[in-house]
Amino acid sequence: MKSNPVLKILQLLNIRSLGLLLLATHLAACSGGSQNSAAQGSTKTSTSSATDTVSISGKPLTTVASGQSYSFTPSVTDSLGKALTFSISNAPAWATFDTSTGTLSGTPASTQIGDYADIMISAGDGTATASLVAFSITVTPSSTVTSGQPGSATVTWNSSRDNSNGTVLDNLAGYYIYYGTSVDALTAIVSADSAADNVTIAGLTPGATYYFTVVAFNTQGLQSSPSSVVSLKI
Repeated sequence: MKSNPVLKILQLLNIRSLGLLLLATHLAACSGGSQNSAAQGSTKTSTSSATDTVSISGKPLTTVASGQSYSFTPSVTDSLGKALTFSISNAPAWATFDTSTGTLSGTPASTQIGDYADIMISAGDGTATASLVAFSITVTPSSTVTSGQPGSATVTWNSSRDNSNGTVLDNLAGYYIYYGTSVDALTAIVSADSAADNVTIAGLTPGATYYFTVVAFNTQGLQSSPSSVVSLKI
């Protein structure tokens, strides 16, 4: 039997068509697999960089009268909210320091009158640190004033043993009591000898309020830091 040439041609076309179809299917599968692989391998990453900083601020009082309490606590922040620890350098002998809060507090005695310089409070979180600008505290003599006879006032003070320049007050000669009707204008003055711890001032105007402060002076004319200002209505 002779083969039919037309049938052979149709068979060849079918085989080629099937081959093209399989090739197209294979390419499509490869293309789809590649897309899925890319989709499965892709990731989104985000990074954040936070700066670790500590800030400290505050304005400590720079004077305190002997016998009066002193307290200062700085304000602090940590950018990452970490726990802070405080330290201090040149703390006054009469004060205590809290390393958990940064509080400097205490009550100086009359024997601790003088200047306490270069005090520095710092805060740190283990990585970052910050410090206040160094400051000084001057302990002044304390004084009180009481009314006496009409038109008079009695001023009492603790003795001082330090000059305003920080040196020891040698050769104590006496005390000056400055006073006036304005805290900013203590222009009147009386003196007392070195053994005194009070003086009565007469000739004051009844009904007026007077302000008083006391300084010690030596034979060379050096004066101590002034006491805290006290007031009295006559």
